[in-house]
Amino acid sequence: MVWGTGSQWNNANSLYIGGRGSGTLDIQAGGIVTNGNGFLARVSGSTGLAMISGIGSEWINNGLLNIGSNGVATLNILAGGKASNNIGNLGVNSGSTGEATVSGADSQWINNGELRVGYGGSGTLNVLAGGTVRNGHGFLGYSPDSSGQVTVSGAGSEWINYGGFLYVGNRGAGTLNIAEGGMVTSRDSSVGSYAGSAGEVTVSGTDSRWDIDGALLIGRDGSGDLSIQASGLVTSTTGSLGRYQGSTGEVTVSGTSSQWINRGTLYVGQQGVGTLSIDAGGTVTSTSGYLGSSADSTGEAIVSGIGSQWNNRGDFYVGLAGSGKLRVVDGGQVTTGTLYASLSDLRGDGTITATEGAIVDGDMVFDATHGNQSLLLFATGGVLHVTADGGVLGAGYKGVGSLTIADGVALESSYGYVGYNSGSKGVATVTGIGSQWNSSNSLQVGRYGNGTLTVQSGGKVTSSVGTLGVNPGFEGEATVTGGGSQWINSGFMFVGDQGSGKLNIEAGGTVTNSKGYLGNYPGSVGEATVSGTGSHWTTAGNLLVGYQGVGTLNIQSGGIVTNEESYLGYLSKNSLGEATVSGPGSQWINNGYLSVGNNGGGKLSIQAGGAVSNTIGALGSFSGSTGEATVSGTGSRWDNSADLFVGGSGSGKMDVQSSGTVTSRIGFFGPQHWFQGSGDGLWKRLPMDQQFRLGRRSPGQRYTDYFKRRTRQRRWLTLG
Repeated sequence: MVWGTGSQWNNANSLYIGGRGSGTLDIQAGGIVTNGNGFLARVSGSTGLAMISGIGSEWINNGLLNIGSNGVATLNILAGGKASNNIGNLGVNSGSTGEATVSGADSQWINNGELRVGYGGSGTLNVLAGGTVRNGHGFLGYSPDSSGQVTVSGAGSEWINYGGFLYVGNRGAGTLNIAEGGMVTSRDSSVGSYAGSAGEVTVSGTDSRWDIDGALLIGRDGSGDLSIQASGLVTSTTGSLGRYQGSTGEVTVSGTSSQWINRGTLYVGQQGVGTLSIDAGGTVTSTSGYLGSSADSTGEAIVSGIGSQWNNRGDFYVGLAGSGKLRVVDGGQVTTGTLYASLSDLRGDGTITATEGAIVDGDMVFDATHGNQSLLLFATGGVLHVTADGGVLGAGYKGVGSLTIADGVALESSYGYVGYNSGSKGVATVTGIGSQWNSSNSLQVGRYGNGTLTVQSGGKVTSSVGTLGVNPGFEGEATVTGGGSQWINSGFMFVGDQGSGKLNIEAGGTVTNSKGYLGNYPGSVGEATVSGTGSHWTTAGNLLVGYQGVGTLNIQSGGIVTNEESYLGYLSKNSLGEATVSGPGSQWINNGYLSVGNNGGGKLSIQAGGAVSNTIGALGSFSGSTGEATVSGTGSRWDNSADLFVGGSGSGKMDVQSSGTVTSRIGFFGPQHWFQGSGDGLWKRLPMDQQFRLGRRSPGQRYTDYFKRRTRQRRWLTLG
């Protein structure tokens, strides 16, 4: 016994309590013991007991402290006593048992390194009645076949993991009980950490809490269980149940005032299997939520009973890439910003409220009767309330869904999606004067599903970027029809980004954007048809028809397309762009350059009175490219206000026939050109003192004749 203020026992080396037999260390009333490493019950069959009691009583271990190295050992820190060491271990080797109790106000166990409760054997830690334990990382059940149990109970009792991780069931079995006002703090933490491990945590009672400054993983690679009950509280930055493949995680939040507060995302079944139960007035909060996040994952949440709530401020996904089920029963409630769900995955008779928007497999209608709110029924009397108020909005999550905006209702969304997830089919309709869908960011039709957007009868859609056919293998189609019907993009328009896209502008509809792409990425297909008087596609910048994929532009029956420069078959030799301008009043107005076959293949057909205008025109611009143009029929015109190159560094072919007309300042025929005039086709030279220039047609063969003007009077050159 070391007893009384000023009493000290100083050991330069290790101290063994119960080295081979039975040993006891008793420090009381201000006594102090100092040594290197400390060992209690070092060998199998030995027993060791250390007691530090009273204010000022202290055991200072300058190295590690093993409580139960191979035998059975107990450490009691009571009534303001204090023990300190670097690494602390309870139950070190297989078959050993170590137990520590820290009880009473000002009683402390300070570990300057890790604390392992059940390192290779069985370990128990009790923090009671205001006691405090501090350490770096904390482990319960450190090694396979080990077990660790910690109880933190009573007002003022604290376990502080200041260094970082807390693993409950690291590779073995771990149990943590926080009760009657006890408190545990840690950074990133997991319950059931590695494969084969099992962890269990219970937080119970008023003021009992576990505060995690980081992620809380329930079932990281192993099996984890968390129970919050009787007004217990857990807080974390993010949460995950069933983090990795093969893991299982289960959380129950039960009872009035019992809470799990996530400041960020909560995954139930992130890559493994997760189950969340909220009942009898329990509450869970998060910013975004996922049930079945990744492929092969499974996530299920059950919210049951009056007062039971899951409050999610942002996006809530029920089965994103995995399987998800949300059951709300007996007065339970779920509230979220934006909901992504199939109605078939919503169960029960409770209430789900989406306060900002939704993408669902169901029919959402926003009209004069409903305004910006839509009501959908699910399962056995369940009600889904959707308010479109600045969140994500769309139709077709994993199955079939529709969105209708009518009767002058104007909706605001952050993003818009029609055909969101794999297997989905979405249909969106904006109809009637004053009806609007205003998406402050992108609007994607055919993201990972197939989507159709119709804007009609004076309806209006606005977005920053519009995309039809977003990803490979998926299709998106938009039709803007009728006078006053509009789709206004402040940024780019992609028709066939990586998938297949189709844009129809007809009967006076209009589409505007900054830059346009038809067939953006390799393998993509994009087609745009502008048809009918008053129908207009306006691109403030360049229009790229077949950027890296295949693009087709059809202008017919009086439709008009306006842009700066345009390119058919733009970037690669595999890109292909085709444009057809057909019918009186049909116009393609290029305020700059028009390249038909820029680096790839391009075809331009002007027929039946259609008209194309630009500054410089080119057929087959760069090496390996091919460009073809046909101008056919009375009134059909291709007006180049500057030069026209037929076969620049590539291959060019032009056919003017059946009263078609081509005008240019200078006509350049490159080394690989082909020109044909038939009927009364015309090529008009501008201005009058310029000439047609013929370059090398093939190696060793040079044209020596030039078509020259002999007067400055306006004349036509007839080729045929």
